[in-house]
Formats: sequence, C-alpha cells, structure tokens
Amino acid sequence: MTDEWVEVSNCAWVHQALFVKSVLDAAGIEAVVPDEHTANLQSLYVPALGGVRVMVRVSDQDAAREVLASAQPEEPATAERLQQLATHLANQKGSVVALFAGPDRAAIGDAVSTVAEQSSRSVIRIDLGDVRSKYIGETEKHLNAVFAEAARSSAILFFHEADALFGRGGDDAGASGARLLEHVLRQKENGRVWIILSVADACIVPARARERIDYVLAFGS
Repeated sequence: MTDEWVEVSNCAWVHQALFVKSVLDAAGIEAVVPDEHTANLQSLYVPALGGVRVMVRVSDQDAAREVLASAQPEEPATAERLQQLATHLANQKGSVVALFAGPDRAAIGDAVSTVAEQSSRSVIRIDLGDVRSKYIGETEKHLNAVFAEAARSSAILFFHEADALFGRGGDDAGASGARLLEHVLRQKENGRVWIILSVADACIVPARARERIDYVLAFGS
C-alpha cells in the first residue's frame, strides 16, 4: 500500500476518518482507512498509530486535497487573525465561537494563551474526556456550571481536543457527541460566551455547525 497510496488526512477518531472517506467517496475518489480495524478493536492504540489515516491513490492525491480543502475553508492562523479574534473577544458584547484546527496541539495552546492575554481574559480549559468519564449522565449539567462560571468571570472556554463533539450520529459515541455539540453551540444563542474549540482536522465539522462558528483558523498541516 505504501507504494500506491498516500495519506491525505489524519484523524483522532475512527468515525471522523470514515466521515472524511465519505466526503472523498462522494467526489468519486477512492479512499481507504487502513487503521479502521485496529482502532475499532483497541482505541488506546490510536495515539501509537499516529492517528487514524485516510489514504488515496497517489494519482488522486491532488484532487483529494482539493476536495478536502473546499470542504474546510479555514484561514491560516496568522498573528493578524489572532489579534482580530482577541479584539473581537475584548469588545464583543455578544457571543463568539472560534474553531482552531490542526495537528499541532502545542501551537494551538500557545495561540489560546496569546488571544487570552491580548483580550485581557482568563481561560477555563475543558477536557471532554475527563468531563464525560467523571460525570456520566450529568455531562450537560456539569457543563452548565462551567458556562455559568465563565459568564461570571468573563473567561474564554477552551475545549481542548474537542474532536469527540463532531461524531456522526450512527453510533452511541457519535450521537452523544452530536448532543453535546448542540448543547455547547446553543450557549451562543442563550447568552454571552466566548468559546474556542480545538480539533485535529476541520473537515470533520459538519456544515450545520460551521454556520454557527465565527472563526475557523488552521494550525499547520
């Protein structure tokens, strides 16, 4: 496979890789997820695998990248765009939701700190894995308490590795993620919140969610 196929996307979860594959399939480009079986059997192996790969034939790689680029029209996370976001956060009376996408988690973390400093806001970091495991059946209730605290302190809510929010609805994990995503985005309409979501690949974000996100910034490739 290494002689004929090339990686065009790398995802943190199997359902995300399958979603990317479906986008390529719909465009008439044959794609495979070689790590699907292993990741389904042993999800803890995914970090060791370096993520769940989506691969296409070498002859299709340029077309595949064009398709994925059109499906995720994010902007480069330049210093200027981060400053614009910080200014927006500092001045905005309403809500702001930003998506930071890319494999460089350290760069994303540094960017969040920069935006917080430039906007004179503190940051409340939320790790969904911890929230969901510690508060089974009460995740939304716990998140509501976090949202209330963020509102009181005018803090930025940083959802670290929020990939699980963008699951597809065909399985329990996907349905749970979709429910939490709706709960999070609903806060934008309900009150004054400032949210930054971090994901590995913007192409996993469905159009219905993208329409409610104000900034989509890309970090690395």
